[in-house]
Amino acid sequence: MRIALFGSGPWPLEPDAQVTGPSIRLRQFAQPLIAAGHEVHVVLLEEGFRADVPIDGASSATALTVAMEDPVSVLAQVPLHDCECVIGVGSLLPVVAAVRLAKHLDVSCHADFFGDPLAELHALQTAPEEPMDAEARDHIWKLYREALIGADHWSTVSSPEKHALIGQLGLLGQFGQHPDFAHLISPVPCAVPESWLDKPIRPAFPEYLKELGLESGTPWVLFSGSWNAWLDIDAIADTVALAMEANSELYFVIKGIPTHDAGARLQHQLLETLGSFSKRIIVVAPEVDLPEAHLLAHAPASICLDRDIPESWLGDRNRLLAQIRWGVRPVVSRHAEVCRKLHRADLADAVKANDPTAALSVLLSAATRSREDREKATESAREWLKSYTFSKTLKPVLEWVGAAAPRRTAPNYGGQLDQWNQWLPERDITPEGKPGLFGFLKRK
Repeated sequence: MRIALFGSGPWPLEPDAQVTGPSIRLRQFAQPLIAAGHEVHVVLLEEGFRADVPIDGASSATALTVAMEDPVSVLAQVPLHDCECVIGVGSLLPVVAAVRLAKHLDVSCHADFFGDPLAELHALQTAPEEPMDAEARDHIWKLYREALIGADHWSTVSSPEKHALIGQLGLLGQFGQHPDFAHLISPVPCAVPESWLDKPIRPAFPEYLKELGLESGTPWVLFSGSWNAWLDIDAIADTVALAMEANSELYFVIKGIPTHDAGARLQHQLLETLGSFSKRIIVVAPEVDLPEAHLLAHAPASICLDRDIPESWLGDRNRLLAQIRWGVRPVVSRHAEVCRKLHRADLADAVKANDPTAALSVLLSAATRSREDREKATESAREWLKSYTFSKTLKPVLEWVGAAAPRRTAPNYGGQLDQWNQWLPERDITPEGKPGLFGFLKRK
């Protein structure tokens, strides 16, 4: 099948490249589709990508950039007029672009929601110092509604998000008379490339850490990944502070990526709270040539605590898969589905919200694990990850594409904004006086 696949870059050309979640998601879809023999044309919305680089060496795959506002312009760059299917993944903008091109070509469309946009809006709006004007919220909601109505098949990042999506589509009148409508929505959790099932070769302990006083065998905790709005910075800071007070040898290493102003504020807040332990805190700056894998290969423990909000309940955590692959023991919140699964598999410690004593206990234990313990954890993680490879997780989408990507028959009724507004509450605010989840959707 000839497929146009819209996503976000940069495209990770190396198997272990550390990039953004949406760009990993693009790989998660592209690689199995290419392996299945489909003719895939990857369309990136970002500028600056080298369009002459073949994706994973597949001659049937190309990449280019295109503006979301005019996705039809892609037809002038790649002959996709006979495209049989369009897929949008990773974030809302590629999905909307895919829906618009599919409508223009009158072909089927798959929409991947890599997290619930409404829950993410709520996370941003309820985070400290995160103003978002009503016009911006309304614009995102209109884009999301367009993506919901315009697709024929959907995927989410978790089972809870699937249930939320069923409700959203139902409220927009998208069920129609379809007897198995819910089966058109498939959870596609975060996953890893098949190459990650091979036993990783551990690099030498980083000289950079030794120069800053952290020797191999010293207990330490790692924070790595993006600074997202769903992070519970207060809980992370309090737990790490208690741990560093309880163990005078414990170090805290940060390899975070403040990709926006809000992320920079979160990092500043964390460092300010832990100021009294600054001699045992190492911040790996972006300009330092120290790949994240070199940290993961030696970190005994990591910490990633979430706020108790809808995004945490519905979302997934890409960073945790990279961590357990190396035998790192993450200390996480229980909110996300993947955190509970890792806890049941004894690959992470999931703690209740607002329970610093429990978090402290497991963090101290994880931070002092031996290399032998980490090696055993690596083997256990490899077995667990066999169910979370790109090809395994994408099976529902591959089956839909293999069945000639059928169009759904549900009519687009009940999708008017005035009908939606009749259902929404007149006033929805948080105890802090900020708009609640439904407050984003109410159009005045």
